[in-house]
Amino acid sequence: MKTNRLFIAILSIVFCVNFSACKDDNSNSEEVYEIHVEKAGTLKQLMPAPNYATWHYLPFKCLRLTGEINQQDIDDAQNLLGAAETIDMGGVTVVEGEIYNGTWNTTPANKIDMLNTVHGAARIVILPHNLEEYENGGGAYLTSIKLPETLKKFGEDALSGSALLETIEIPQGVYYIGKSAFSDCKKLSKIALSDNVTEIKDQAFYGCESLSAFDIPSKVTKIESETFKNCVKLSTITIPITVTSIGNSAFSGCKNLEIITIPQNVTTIGSYTFSGCEKLKEVHVKNPVPPVADKGLFGINEYVGDNIDLYVPKGSKKLYQKAKYWQEVRSIIEE
Repeated sequence: MKTNRLFIAILSIVFCVNFSACKDDNSNSEEVYEIHVEKAGTLKQLMPAPNYATWHYLPFKCLRLTGEINQQDIDDAQNLLGAAETIDMGGVTVVEGEIYNGTWNTTPANKIDMLNTVHGAARIVILPHNLEEYENGGGAYLTSIKLPETLKKFGEDALSGSALLETIEIPQGVYYIGKSAFSDCKKLSKIALSDNVTEIKDQAFYGCESLSAFDIPSKVTKIESETFKNCVKLSTITIPITVTSIGNSAFSGCKNLEIITIPQNVTTIGSYTFSGCEKLKEVHVKNPVPPVADKGLFGINEYVGDNIDLYVPKGSKKLYQKAKYWQEVRSIIEE
């Protein structure tokens, strides 16, 4: 045990007196580990020893990394990362590396994934300053994450399951929001995406129960399946004219959605798109030709459309009355 303590002390434990993110009077622990990685791929050699009895790390206050790292370093440090309440990687440069998964593969610069916060203790995360792509990094205890201005792709499961996260700032350069990127971020009440975003993948905001309003960026052309499913407080949604299709169950379970406008370029709408939208009363469709719809457009109950008024362009009422699934409303009104 004495040897392990000495080893930890020698390697790199310092008190981060000038780093505010490592100062938290509510922290449950005192330890602050600072490790400088001179050469990417060597973090494993610099890490402090784990608990002697369990070979795991006990929760500690802060891990501050500087220098150069690659994906191999992230993989090697999973247990260490999972024990830190604050992970500060703002002084890190992510570089290209190699990783062995049966065969040797090159890992790209400017990208990391599997930052072990999902089952870890992390509440605060600061990502590397040159990061361009991030995925698989949500956390049950995460309350704050700082994204670098270099970020371009917010990948699959980037913050999935971060149930305590309330706010986030998305850099202007981000153009891609991956599958389930924010799924089950139950306290996330507001998020703004720039018009540089061109893709939002399926289930991106699934289960964001506190999200009340959302503006889809003007370059997005498709609303994927279940993108906003079970966003139970969503009452306002803006769909740009660039959108041409809406996927299955895209707005299913949006219980507070009352009015929605579907722009004129939308030609297809998937199944169960508005199923479970209990307060939906007005649907404004701007296409004079009814978009091709699929089963359960307004739900599976035969009475689900009884409280919905469908507003369509002048001269197109008869087309909508004949169009499958569109006639399942209380009334069709030309405007």
